[in-house]
Amino acid sequence: MRKSITTGLIALFAIVMCVATVQAQTTPTSGTTGSLTWKYDTGTKTLTISGKGEMPNYDWEHRAPWQEHTQQMLMLVVEEGVTGIGDLAFRGAGNLISVTLSKIVTRIGDNAFAGCWSLPMVTIPAGVTKIGDYAFASCSNLALAPLPAGLQEIGDGAFTWCEKLSAVTIPAGVKKIEPAAFSACSNLQTITVADGNANYVVVDGVLFNKEKTTLVQYPAGRVATSYVIPKEVTSIEHQAFNNSDNL
Repeated sequence: MRKSITTGLIALFAIVMCVATVQAQTTPTSGTTGSLTWKYDTGTKTLTISGKGEMPNYDWEHRAPWQEHTQQMLMLVVEEGVTGIGDLAFRGAGNLISVTLSKIVTRIGDNAFAGCWSLPMVTIPAGVTKIGDYAFASCSNLALAPLPAGLQEIGDGAFTWCEKLSAVTIPAGVKKIEPAAFSACSNLQTITVADGNANYVVVDGVLFNKEKTTLVQYPAGRVATSYVIPKEVTSIEHQAFNNSDNL
């Protein structure tokens, strides 16, 4: 009886291994997406995207074609010629540690890098004008390079829960910062606005609209235990004080 059970378990294990092997062999490691091509190197765990034009947007029903490799991926190279990063393109790539983007990228889509919690640094190309909603949400190890001078719009929750982020400078050309863009960044101590910005201002280290009637973001990492909201303020943005544990 014991021998029969053992034999059965061995057979079951062999079947499972065969199925896993077949699945590994049938998971594509290259292909096309819109006008672009992609290739995943299983040895170096590097995804390379090349071609000319905008990357398509993806969603929960229509996922990126490299989705099966996302959780194992260590490096991403978006070659010159690619002009935009699609929605949900690399969401959940929790082991990703290196990102190189095309210098002519102008848009980073919604949730594009959300949940890439191992990513230590990313340089956003100079031509990027829009960072989408939750584009870098929950990138808890991200030490962001300076935002590009040409940036015009920062989406809702774009950098929310980026817990290692300590300082942010809003470029002069930014016209719109959506609510919660820098919320719950527990180490964020300093927010500055570049000279010449016509839409935002920092007062006592806190980000406001130019008229100082809307409190946009309080730096969650400030050591102060109290804060007096200026009398001119008539509204406070959603999650403006999220994770400000010292208050």
